[in-house]
Amino acid sequence: MILKPSFKSMSKPSSQLRRTGIGVVGEIPWGTHFCHFYETKNDLLDILIPYFKTGLELNEACVLVVSSPLNEGEAKAALRRAVPRLDQHLAAGDIEILTHAQVYLKDGKFNEERAIACLKEKLAWALDKGYAGIRANGSRAWLTRENWKRFLGYEKKLNKIVTAKPLILLCAYPLGACRAADLFLVARSHGFTMARCQGRREVLQTPELRRARATIKRLKGQLKRLIGERSGELAAVNANLKRKITAPEEVENKLLDSGERLRVFPPRQQSLCEERCGQFARKEVAKAQAGLERALLGKLTSRERQIARLVAEATSNKQIAGLLNISLKTVETHRSNLMAKLGLHSVSELVRYAIRNHLIEP
Repeated sequence: MILKPSFKSMSKPSSQLRRTGIGVVGEIPWGTHFCHFYETKNDLLDILIPYFKTGLELNEACVLVVSSPLNEGEAKAALRRAVPRLDQHLAAGDIEILTHAQVYLKDGKFNEERAIACLKEKLAWALDKGYAGIRANGSRAWLTRENWKRFLGYEKKLNKIVTAKPLILLCAYPLGACRAADLFLVARSHGFTMARCQGRREVLQTPELRRARATIKRLKGQLKRLIGERSGELAAVNANLKRKITAPEEVENKLLDSGERLRVFPPRQQSLCEERCGQFARKEVAKAQAGLERALLGKLTSRERQIARLVAEATSNKQIAGLLNISLKTVETHRSNLMAKLGLHSVSELVRYAIRNHLIEP
């Protein structure tokens, strides 16, 4: 099935770094397209298992495309030893294992349009279901010499397709099936390349990758400093707010003490003073509470806001799933996430929150 929305409409730019689970690679941003030269089936599994285990931990939809020497049964068995509740992940669609024929071939021949359409469909589905993005892998062991040139053209197109989208693509090439010139062409078609060298797995970096890593390191340092600065500013604001809230109480106490000792205020004026000081304190607390609620509301996704409104209107999870055309499990996940983000523990609290923030009419 080819989806109607264009691939550009799925763009979700983000500088957020994602853990790969691969020690020599570490963290990479969305939109990364890299490759791995492997020698044996075990060499291939040593990369794939931690790669997909980490993807499942990060709420990413995982797609594994197998080809000889690795088949679907062997892939499941290896994943089952490393991933708790793998069968539940498979049943839910968190991870899918396909054959190369299902993705790359049509009538027994490589079909670039089918491969790209499949990627579009998987990404659209994953984002609709609330996944952070897609983490995929495909082995190129099935490639024949007649498909080689066309397939490298497809790999170059993938570099443009994944840019600024929540996608991570890892391609696996059997080292024994590659000629010397192939190694160079494959490496040039990817962001970076991994290979085992003298028993150790290493990353072969291009000048662009080295510059990108240096930029990421610099930006992380700037972010750390910015967080420190903002934390200091927030602490100062909190201290100032605390002073504003406690100041009326101190004034009130002083006025009451003075009125008791010196009889400066008649009882009626003294009562009015107490009332006004209390009103000031309550207003400051209400301002702080409103600011906090606006900040929390800004953390919700559009889908979570939509579900929050429906829940507050006493719509059941099953009814919400039907209205939004999503699964019951997806509704439950969104509902759990939004309650956690808002710090709420019951539907009655959510109703009051929704009314205060105009999500529903009182």
